[in-house]
Amino acid sequence: MLEYAKKTIVVLLLLSLILLVIGCSSPKPFPPPEGYSSWEEYHDELDRRAAPQSIQVTPSAPEPAPAEPKPTPTPISTLKPKNPLYIYENGAIHVGGDGEPIELINNPNATDPTYADLVAFIVSDTTNTKDYVKGGPDGYVCADFAEAVHNNAEAEGIRAAWVSLEFEGNDEGHALNAFMTTDRGLVYIDCTGKLKKIWISFGEGSGSYQPALEFIPFTEMLYGKQIPDSVKLTERDTVAYVEKGKEYGIIGINQAKSPEYVFYLEYKQKWQDYEIMLEDYNQEVTSYNQEISGKVYIIGSLEMQRIEAWESELQKQKEMLELLEEELGYCFYELQSTAEDAHLVNDIQIYWGNN
Repeated sequence: MLEYAKKTIVVLLLLSLILLVIGCSSPKPFPPPEGYSSWEEYHDELDRRAAPQSIQVTPSAPEPAPAEPKPTPTPISTLKPKNPLYIYENGAIHVGGDGEPIELINNPNATDPTYADLVAFIVSDTTNTKDYVKGGPDGYVCADFAEAVHNNAEAEGIRAAWVSLEFEGNDEGHALNAFMTTDRGLVYIDCTGKLKKIWISFGEGSGSYQPALEFIPFTEMLYGKQIPDSVKLTERDTVAYVEKGKEYGIIGINQAKSPEYVFYLEYKQKWQDYEIMLEDYNQEVTSYNQEISGKVYIIGSLEMQRIEAWESELQKQKEMLELLEEELGYCFYELQSTAEDAHLVNDIQIYWGNN
């Protein structure tokens, strides 16, 4: 019986082992969820999701403020041509005493004159006899005188230029003319007339003219004789002497034997010498008259010989002064200014118009 029981237990154990082997052989694995390569990766993802997560908030950049619109510049037409008659300088237009633009009217057939022809034209032209009027509706200044001389010369077939000057230490410039002569080169001419009246403004466009007293832009200094009427017709017709960095000077056109600046310096020195000689002569004449006043001299006496020698010397001085007067003319022009360097030429601009 025992033997049989043993055999039965052995058989049962074998059967169980066989069933266990049969039930566990070649099991088909269940695939992990889609998107995961293994179950381990899937479970790791579940653990990660189950753990508390810290949330980091990245602040968003603020929206830029709308840009302010830039002002649109007013378009300036570059197609509009400049007026060929006007004088442009540094973006501005030269105007006359009345505020109107200076207009240079050129003659395409005008030619350069000889110095003699230029002098003849200036003497015959009457621009210099006009009045210098400062300010107001009738304003007529150096720019207008230069405009008139230019246009009159061109009308006569003489090529002319309008010239602008600036001076050191002086806000007011000056205008004159220039001519390219065939025998003397460039010659400057200034026919600016005497200041006659000045506009006194009362504000808001109202005002009145007052006679000019001491406000003369070109003061006439007369040493010696009175100016004859025949000379007064051309007394403001002058040759101008212009060099940058040097004093501006003018000489009456009948006495200007040369347009070279060195001639002006020599001429000015002669006038200064003449003034000293004239003063000495007048003082000597006064002394002579005082000496002989009320006296009687015996002919042949030493005292008479002394007086005769004195009188002879005075006569020689008088003749020398008369020769200088003939050479220098009746007047010498000096620029009026309180500053020593007010008429040192700083800039020269020459405009030949639209030739």
